[in-house]
Amino acid sequence: MTGDGSLIVGSDAVVEAFAGQFADPAFVKYVRTTTAVTLDQDGARAAEEGDWVADWKGSEMSGRYLAAWKKVTGQWVLQSELYVSLTWA
Repeated sequence: MTGDGSLIVGSDAVVEAFAGQFADPAFVKYVRTTTAVTLDQDGARAAEEGDWVADWKGSEMSGRYLAAWKKVTGQWVLQSELYVSLTWA
């Protein structure tokens, strides 16, 4: 889920959305800073939370994020992400 509440479904759609942003000449940066990771009791799922900031189209935007991870055949894979836009200028 994007910072404005829009939903992007499927890994191909997510890759396409980010590729489009990164290819835009007005895109400057995107930084995600993790503040905490919490594992479930079995060590098979994790919740990652933190802050994000982006500089794009002449505006700086920032907010909070939460990412859900799961371990599949010994490898961590991203299951879902939620971004909340809190500031933009």
